Amino acid sequence: MVGGIFCDLHKAFDCINHAVLLEKLKFYGVSGKFYNLVKSYLDERYQTVIISYNNGIESTWEKIKQGVPQGSIFSLVYINVLPKLAPTGTKILLYTDGTSIIVTSPNLENYEKQSNRIFRGINYWFKLNQLVLNYNKTHYLQFNTKIVGSMF
Repeated sequence: MVGGIFCDLHKAFDCINHAVLLEKLKFYGVSGKFYNLVKSYLDERYQTVIISYNNGIESTWEKIKQGVPQGSIFSLVYINVLPKLAPTGTKILLYTDGTSIIVTSPNLENYEKQSNRIFRGINYWFKLNQLVLNYNKTHYLQFNTKIVGSMF
């Protein structure tokens, strides 16, 4: 039995918590000048929204506490521990805004248990790390083989 769970994270880049990201960088041994460069890039950043340029309507400036630029490597640093959660027969592939889980098992009962267990586990991990699974864009697909007729 082989199947895939293709997870999409809701606003993945916008949800990355700066404090958590900096802790993860420390955990992976990032320190010194590079750590300080990343920290200065994330700290003390502000944004405002201009609703209509012609009317000059502008929101107040607010400090940015989470989020990184779209497509940045920071999202992979944030989630790169996920493959270590994979039990035997499961492979986790990482993308900047989602995750794919491939589950294999020789029998259906074990396959279903394994698929449910890893999905619950990864969803729990997402919540702990302040990421939100987009259920409308997350899909499960089971691959089946079917022998039709005979080749001879």
